[in-house]
Amino acid sequence: MQLSLSHTTKFNYSYDPLDQVSLLNMSLFDPFQELQSLDLSENWFEGVYENRGLANLENLKTLDLGYCGLTTLQGLANFINLQVLDLSCNFNITRGSLERQGRLLR
Repeated sequence: MQLSLSHTTKFNYSYDPLDQVSLLNMSLFDPFQELQSLDLSENWFEGVYENRGLANLENLKTLDLGYCGLTTLQGLANFINLQVLDLSCNFNITRGSLERQGRLLR
């Protein structure tokens, strides 16, 4: 139910030449559909792919993205059951929104 990959730097990143950022491919977590808590802190990717991997994590309640160097929030609002989101020490977030269906993710 919990997976901690804090300070793991060898993820499957993809470089987006349009935005010039390194993105984490969330489809890596497809096999973990029952996952409720995911700690990806201190990995220094700048955003996440908005793809089918996000939809498969529908049980995710806690997501720690602290100290990742995020610059975009794209796709994070798609975690429909998320209750706790840690974005601490991501000082350069310039794009994206946590708004979902007219309300903010809290």
